[in-house]
Amino acid sequence: MKYPLLTSLRGRLVLGLALALIGFLSIGALGLIGTRVTYQSLESVYQDRVVPLRLLKDLTQAYGAQVEDAVLRMNSGEITAAEGIVIINNARDSIQTCWRQFKATKMIPAEESLVLSTDSSMHIADMEIENTLRFIEVMQSQGHGLLANELGMLEGSLLPTTRPVVAQIDSLARIELSLAKEEYVEADMRFTRNLFLSLLILVAFVLFGFIMGSQMVSQVNEQLQDLLAVLMRMGKGDLSTQVSVKSKDELGSVAHGTNEMIYSLRSMVSHISYSSATLAATSKELSQISDEVTDHSKTSIRQAMITAVDAKESSNGLRKVTVEFNEFAGNLTTLHKALTLATAQVEKLVVAPNIPIEASNQLMPLRQTLADSQNSLRSVVRLGHQMSREIQEGAQGLSVIAQEATQARASAIQTARGMAHVKRRSTELSKVSEQLSGVMDKFNLAGK
Repeated sequence: MKYPLLTSLRGRLVLGLALALIGFLSIGALGLIGTRVTYQSLESVYQDRVVPLRLLKDLTQAYGAQVEDAVLRMNSGEITAAEGIVIINNARDSIQTCWRQFKATKMIPAEESLVLSTDSSMHIADMEIENTLRFIEVMQSQGHGLLANELGMLEGSLLPTTRPVVAQIDSLARIELSLAKEEYVEADMRFTRNLFLSLLILVAFVLFGFIMGSQMVSQVNEQLQDLLAVLMRMGKGDLSTQVSVKSKDELGSVAHGTNEMIYSLRSMVSHISYSSATLAATSKELSQISDEVTDHSKTSIRQAMITAVDAKESSNGLRKVTVEFNEFAGNLTTLHKALTLATAQVEKLVVAPNIPIEASNQLMPLRQTLADSQNSLRSVVRLGHQMSREIQEGAQGLSVIAQEATQARASAIQTARGMAHVKRRSTELSKVSEQLSGVMDKFNLAGK
């Protein structure tokens, strides 16, 4: 099931994570920007103020610590003229290099005007330093390796030209220091402002995340508590309750599904109640049917036993009759043979040549009588054999009836056993029905 982005838990979590990520990225970007601006500001302070200050320091050292100090040390005899010349030439080169580099740096109008006046002062000082070098070189060419107490008159002409330059360089240094302090304070304020803005954005996103998270947790917790309460009531058998659907997100779907489950359980309980009642009625009916079938089976067993005994006795009686009838038929057969022999003797006497005609005429009725008796006896013998066969068939039929009665008795016994099993099952079904009725009563009581 698909949910709108802002109405689903997943969408809100993704939105919260996205906002948190945007916040952290914004803070990171502001941090990077602030760091870059601070770095550029500090680099500007270093390039535009620290480097010029270092150059001005080198200029001051070149004038004071090298040129003036070299002249004083040569005048006191601490160093030779050659050493002094090297020191002063190196100082002049350093002065020219540092001054050229300083004028290439960024300057304010006050510095530019001061640089112009310093240029003229440095030009005068450089001319005086040039004169001093020429004098020292002349003295060196005259064989003066040491110039102890020979340069005293130069102090009155050299120092008045270098000291103003040093003073002007100090003024430039003070201006550079003031500008460096201002730019550093400005860079620090910019860094502080970026840091405060980053912290403000962080606090805003944290508060927003806390409020949004608290609201989401409160909604989720409320819906979960409702769902838990409903499930606990369901566990106790109360199916009359429902979960309030308060949102269209995943929890709303869970609540809706729970309500559908409760409805399904309610329908199932109703169906089970109906099935329980039907089962109780069916088990009662089965018990009654099994009792009736059992009674009928007992009656059938008794009747089958009586029928089997009667059929067996009748079969035995028919067998005895068959034996006696067979003996009677055998006697008839013997009698028939005797009549046949007598008829043959009479025939011989009738046709005998020495028998008188009167005797022959008297024998003729006897022959006819014997012939008729023979025919009648033959019919009786055939009828006796037919009756013997019918009696045997009757005996076999009675045997079959006795067997069928025995089988019917066995079937009735099996039926009685089956009905006893059915009655036991119906009793068990009645117990199950009573148990289901008890469970349904609990559900009904819990629902009330």
